[in-house]
This record gives sequence, structure tokens and C-alpha cells, in this order.
Amino acid sequence: MVYRGKGLLDKSLMYSVLDVKLEDGSVGHSTFSVRDEKLHAEMDRPITHLYGLKHVLSYEKQIDVVLEKLIGVLDGFAEQGRRCDVGRQLLYSLWYRGPRVRED
Repeated sequence: MVYRGKGLLDKSLMYSVLDVKLEDGSVGHSTFSVRDEKLHAEMDRPITHLYGLKHVLSYEKQIDVVLEKLIGVLDGFAEQGRRCDVGRQLLYSLWYRGPRVRED
């Protein structure tokens, strides 16, 4: 049986670990953590096209650069025999290294 992507399965509370508590006490959601389908669609609509094949191919070189930097950092930890929080390094790569990549 093939299931449609909408309405059949609700996201579990597991996703709430990705929510952010804001200064005013309210909860901020990402497009990944939000469990309300209408809100998800509203948040997702302006950026969905950026993840299509056409767009991803247009910045594939930048993705490769970020991945190479991440692998270099992970190799550095391995060579030194040090523990590494891979999740932290991945987030750092996406939020800090990624936006600073420019095409030559």
C-alpha cells in the first residue's frame, strides 16, 4: 500500500527536542520540528523550490566545499584521537562554514 504524505501519520513528540524556547517563553519551531501541517506548509512554501534538483545543482560546488571542510575537521579529531560531537560539527558547518562559502 502506498500512503499519501498528508494526514495519515502525525509526527511524534520526539521532534520537540528541535524546538527552541524563545525569550518570551513561547516555542519556536523549525520546518523539521513543527507538527502542525498547516503551519508546516506555510513555513515550507517560500523555501521548497530551493531544494529542487535544479537549484541544488546550481550550488553543488558550494555544498562540496562545506562537506570537504567538515570532513577535514572530523579527520583532525580522528588523527589526534580526540572525541568529537559530530552533531555539533555538522551544525557548525551548516550555519557557520556554509554561508561563508563563495564561488571563485
